[in-house]
This record gives sequence, structure tokens and C-alpha cells, in this order.
Amino acid sequence: IGLNTNGVNAEIYGNICYYNGWQGCDRGHGHGIYAQNVDPSVVKIDENIFYGNYALGIQITGNDSVSDNFQLEGNVIFFNGSIAREHQANFLLGSFEGKAKNPLLIRNFIYDTQGSTDSDANIGYAGGSIGGVVSDNYFQTSVHFSEHNDSLTLQNNIFLSNTVHLVTEDFPDNFYLAGVPQSNLVEVRTNKYEPGRANIIVYNWEHATTLAVDVSSCLQVGMSFEVRNAQDFFGAPVLTGTYNGDLLNLPMTGLAVAKPKGTNSPPAAAPNFGTFILLPVVAGNNSLPYMSFIDDMITEQNVSTAPAYFAVWDAETSFDYLIFSVQSSNPTLISHPNIVLGGNEFARTITIAPTRNEIGTAIITLTVSDGILATSASFSVTVNPGTDMPPPGSRTNIEKGMISLRIQSDRSAFLEFRGNSGDAYKIQASDNLTDWSDMATLTADCGGLLEFTDADASLHSARYYRVALMPQIEVTP
Repeated sequence: IGLNTNGVNAEIYGNICYYNGWQGCDRGHGHGIYAQNVDPSVVKIDENIFYGNYALGIQITGNDSVSDNFQLEGNVIFFNGSIAREHQANFLLGSFEGKAKNPLLIRNFIYDTQGSTDSDANIGYAGGSIGGVVSDNYFQTSVHFSEHNDSLTLQNNIFLSNTVHLVTEDFPDNFYLAGVPQSNLVEVRTNKYEPGRANIIVYNWEHATTLAVDVSSCLQVGMSFEVRNAQDFFGAPVLTGTYNGDLLNLPMTGLAVAKPKGTNSPPAAAPNFGTFILLPVVAGNNSLPYMSFIDDMITEQNVSTAPAYFAVWDAETSFDYLIFSVQSSNPTLISHPNIVLGGNEFARTITIAPTRNEIGTAIITLTVSDGILATSASFSVTVNPGTDMPPPGSRTNIEKGMISLRIQSDRSAFLEFRGNSGDAYKIQASDNLTDWSDMATLTADCGGLLEFTDADASLHSARYYRVALMPQIEVTP
């Protein structure tokens, strides 16, 4: 994979990059990814597997300041250089001149047995970095820290080999191990774009022949699955079956290694290390419905959420025949009748109204099914205490009404609400669901109708509205 500075705000996700490059007269050439980026663009490289390339797995560098704002999370990097005459390194981030801005390395996994006692992973290179965060990574091989790294946050990492130019006393919140750990590490990393898919990373320090792995975070009971070895992805699966909720027993011995063209196969990383890909298997030509993720929501007491948009798709089933269902972990706070689905075809919405005067958090699970296979997405809804809201009175309150909103041709927002005839209501607006401004006070007409136009709505990137019933004032004659 190649990425230059023209590829702004790129995301590189879920790839398997292996056996790239060639053997030159001087050294192996060709990386799993060679990337450059300049501030303010942000590049995310997440959940990839970089294995067995002629040079490095990941190389982020250049002569000038072209290594800015790289965010790497959940990547597996191992045995790069294993098909070349000589191993170079697995990972490098930093320019030859100029500091790499704000590098972020979170929960990445490196493994190798080929040497590079001082720089198998290089953080900062010659130019160094500024504002970097290196957290929760598993470095089985040596790590070289540039002497020009400034304002570095280094925490919760595991180091099993040399740490060059690092004063460990300055970074005590890490684990610097002198020998091989006594316990295995098994991690399942679900794929955010492909339901049922995950990368499984195993450091098998206990030398087990099989390892039991919990995949309940990504498979539903009844789903067919297969598990493939990253070193032989197109070979036969190492495990197949129908998921029944039990642990999967992955083999750690006898694993094949694919042969690259023109050279010999590299060694197997197993039994000490293994990377596997869990994949759902569909029956016949039927595939899982697709549903995009839904972000967590925050609202206030007695205030409905803004509609959250999500997409659905099924390759074999028309939109009219897709089946939707919802579940709430806290029906007292958010009952099922108050979860409203809208939209049509692939563009859908979900709007949630909390129970009146209740506060708290609920987990909402939305499922789409084609009648055979189903995909689910879960998100949280937090209802905070209201601010500047009139206390509920003895009269019929406003939950009986419904607010409708439409954007008019002049980009103003037109609100319509039906309340109680003769009652006064306050119209409030917010850009963030926290700070509310009074827009108008209106009295419902004889039919209970109120109308309001926000002429400045287009000036805001986000706009939320609510209607509050004003307290009744008793006049003593």
C-alpha cells in the first residue's frame, strides 16, 4: 500500500499485506505500507496485518516533515524481511529531518525472531516526534526511540526486548520484562465494517497445542464460521463450524505457510505466535445484511434525541422485506414504543424519546434480518438531568405533542408543534444538547398549534430544538 501527502484524511483498515517487494543487490525492497502525511490531515491505519514483506511491514518516513498525525491501532506486524536475504526491521515512524507531529500508537502487536536487537521498531527515527502517544502496545522485539522525541506519552506498553535511548525510569507506567512471560496473550479484535469478522492474535508463551478463544463479541449463535491462518490465508481453514456460544479451540501446531513466488516460504510463527482471521460463512448465495454503526447518544431529561442516521443493505433481499427489531437494556428509561425507526430503502433513522422525568443510561440494540441471517449494532443513550426546564405542573404536559421539523428553500428551519390550546410554550435551541438558548415564547392557538421559524438555522453545523411548557401563573383578584 502506498500513501502520499495527497491522500488527506485517509483510513487504511482491515487489510492483509504480505510478500510485497523484491530482493535487490543491496537489500530487500518493498514494504507492507509506505506512507507520508502532513498536518493538519490525519491518517488512520487500523486493524491491518503486515507480514512477510521484503523490507518493513510499516514504513512512515521521508526526507522532510511528512510523518504527521498518523494514528495506528490494532495492527499486527510480524516476520517482515523473512523472505529477504537479511532482516531489516518491522516498523518505522518518523522523518529524516523534522519532527513527526502527534503520532498515536495504540494496542499494536509486533513479533519476530530474526534479530534487529536495537531497532526492530523505530519510533521517531532521526528527526524525532512531538506530542506522541504510545500506549498498550505489545513489543516482543527491540524498540528504538529517537533522542529527539519531545512530549512523549508512554504508558501500559509491554516490552520484551531492548529499549534503545529510553530512560525507563522516566516512564515507569510500562512493563519491562527480562524474560518470556509466563501467561499467554489472546486478543480478539472485531472488524467494524464486516460483522462477524475479526483478527485473533495469540502469543502462545505456554506452548499450548490448542487455545480456547471467546468470539462471542463478533459471532451470533447459529452463525457458520471459518478461521484462517494469516500465514496461509488462501489455504484450507484451520477451523470451521456453526457457532453455539462455546469457545473456539484454535490449533497452534502444524500450521501451513504459503509459498511466495520465486523464493522459499518463510518459517512458521507458530507455535509461539499466531494470527488468525475469523470470517462468517453464509449458506448458499445468502449473505449477511449490512448495517452501519450508530454513535452513542446524549440527551437531556424529557428531550428526544435528534434522528440518528444509519445505512442498511442486503445483496439478496429487497429493502421491503428486511426485518428490524430493537431492544432496550433499561425499559424504564427508554421503553420500546419510544424507539422510533424512520427513513426508507438504505437510508434509515432512529429517534429515541426517554420516559418523562427519568435519567440514566440504556444500551439500545438494533437488529436487521433478512429472515435467515441477522446483523446487530448496539449503542448507548445517556439521559442527563435537564437544565433551565420548567418543573412539571398539574396540567397536561407537552409529551402528548409531536415536534415536526423541515428545512425550507431558504435554509431556515420550520418547527410545528401541537400542544394544549391556550398554554404558553418556550422554544429553545442548542448546538450541543448542553447549552440552550431561548428563541421565543408562543401561545398555542385554539387547535393547540404552535409554529416557529429559525431563520439562522443554516449558520449552525448542528441544531437541536425543544419545547418547554411554561409554568401557569395564578392571578389573585
